[in-house]
Amino acid sequence: MKRSEALKQLSREHHRALVLSKKLLRISSCDPAEGNREWSLLRVSLVKELLPHFEEEETLLKELGLSHTDHHLLNRFRSDHQQIRALLNTSDYMSAATLSERLKLHIRFEERELFNWLESEFGDEYLSRMIRGEHAQI
Repeated sequence: MKRSEALKQLSREHHRALVLSKKLLRISSCDPAEGNREWSLLRVSLVKELLPHFEEEETLLKELGLSHTDHHLLNRFRSDHQQIRALLNTSDYMSAATLSERLKLHIRFEERELFNWLESEFGDEYLSRMIRGEHAQI
């Protein structure tokens, strides 16, 4: 299925996150000293890339008036972000494998379920205007 223009950049960022998730998986098989060193380095990249991405997605949902909406897709979205943030705050390299899996599942969920739902509920034009910050004109 063709992705909405409004969500394409977020989807591109998901690809980069999947690349990072593969690196996370490799860390979990390292010896403790190397694993902790690699985990510390990769966490910096993950925080730098994932947290702004999360904020962008969360802002979009806020602008769509969905911040506090009780819907199973939105509840999962919020829960996933919370779990991934918590994993990013751990210092143990062994959490890298859990984070890798959590990240892959979350991206799959957003691409296959959440984004499809947003596109069907709001349409490409409306989503594009919201992302560009034109919500006041709608």
